[in-house]
Amino acid sequence: LSTYFESYVGIDVSSYIIERNRETREGVFHRSSLTDLSDVRDFFDLAICADVMEHLPPEDVPKSLAEIARLKSPLFAFAISTRPSVFLDHEGGNLHLTIWSAEKWVRALEEDFEIRKTIRAPSLLSVLARAK
Repeated sequence: LSTYFESYVGIDVSSYIIERNRETREGVFHRSSLTDLSDVRDFFDLAICADVMEHLPPEDVPKSLAEIARLKSPLFAFAISTRPSVFLDHEGGNLHLTIWSAEKWVRALEEDFEIRKTIRAPSLLSVLARAK
């Protein structure tokens, strides 16, 4: 996504991804866990969380959504897969650890966000929201 924006701040749990992005893209990159974003103090015009939530274990989803909602942004965009991953990890396991229906994801998001718009495709949920 960084190639589409004039100014970009990326947050990732993977130090490999952070280093690769620093080498190939302009922007600010933070290595951080979604369960603790307290070190991220930037203001964002738009916070985008794409292809992330489904990779979290179900028990981390509520805390992660609450942390994301604490970010300083007037608008949040989520893209969440609602099906098993087409790729597997090196042991043959599914990379999507939380496979929920669109309805269940919306209910989880509503705990911390005011939903503005949803688009439901057969295997993808897109949500535009504001933090409560």
